[in-house]
Amino acid sequence: MMGIERYVFAAALAMVYASGQAQVASGAYAVTGSVGSHEFDGKTVYIDPYNGRTPLDSAVVTDGRVVFSGQTDVARYCRVDVGDDVYANFILEPGNIVIDFDSLRCGRGTALNDMAFQMELEDEAKDSVVRKIWNDVEATVADEAGRENVAVRRVKDYYHKIFRKYFAGHEDDALGHLLLNSGFWANMRLGDKAAVLAELGPRLRSTSVARREIRKVEERNRMLAARGQTGPGAMFKDVEGKGLDGRPVALGDYVGCGRGYVLLDFWASWCGPCNAEMPYLSRLHREFGGKGLTVVGMFVADTEENFTKAVRDEGVVWPQIYDSGNAARGLYGVAGIPEIILFGPDGRIVERGLRGETMVTKVTEIMNKHKKGL
Repeated sequence: MMGIERYVFAAALAMVYASGQAQVASGAYAVTGSVGSHEFDGKTVYIDPYNGRTPLDSAVVTDGRVVFSGQTDVARYCRVDVGDDVYANFILEPGNIVIDFDSLRCGRGTALNDMAFQMELEDEAKDSVVRKIWNDVEATVADEAGRENVAVRRVKDYYHKIFRKYFAGHEDDALGHLLLNSGFWANMRLGDKAAVLAELGPRLRSTSVARREIRKVEERNRMLAARGQTGPGAMFKDVEGKGLDGRPVALGDYVGCGRGYVLLDFWASWCGPCNAEMPYLSRLHREFGGKGLTVVGMFVADTEENFTKAVRDEGVVWPQIYDSGNAARGLYGVAGIPEIILFGPDGRIVERGLRGETMVTKVTEIMNKHKKGL
């Protein structure tokens, strides 16, 4: 009897499997979801692909539910919008898919959607994981000044690990596309992203999110190359802009030709850390201005209107250059501001990446040696 029961069960399982395989082979899908109320009854909603402008399917909300059915030859990362904050992201693939418009806003019921669901569960839990990482660092890292760097590195490692866990084997499919839009991806280091982007297949490389991220990596590489060419010992690269009076002015008007040291400060009105450097720059200007050191501001990534206002608001009295086209950032590989560079009398870079009290100490030491040599 037991043998017969096992046979019947195995046969039934085989029929279910065969049915599923036939459905997958035919490319048929059924997508259902409950919107939780009758508020949207009668509204036509659409399955919109993330990489495309034409809806793949449409359905009318009836009795608080939406049902789509059709054929698809390839799995695609999609979205259904019913109303404000009533939406779901899911993978349209052959099979029976149930989409959730409430909490996780994702799909379940098929292979790729079930994997995406597990990833969404981890995404929901990531805030508590990150808090634990920070708490552990505060409890175990003695160097208070270095705790933030340690914590950030561990958090980035965590995001990268989870992303890789789901990305393996999905370098050119809809799950990979979904992952490129995930919170884990958004919080990864650009270097880790570059490695992932190099592994993408042609389909995913053509998506808007991949193209955007590839441009970021290419820009980073250009910045790194430019930074490598403008390190200590490198000759300055000239760049032109506008002065406070609106007239053309060039960095070369201050740097080189034996005219003393120049401390160049890349800054903008919206940059809090830039503003925090002003007291240190002011100290150096008062101490060494006219005595072999010229502080020069390079105003970047901002508007001309903000240029004059920020100089006035910050009480800046040293020369300024407004770089409307951000040419200076590209020439010197300045990915983030503030960036402060010290040039020698011969026009060569002495030091870069100077900040705060460390900058004051370094520049003071150099200027004192300079005065003794005169």
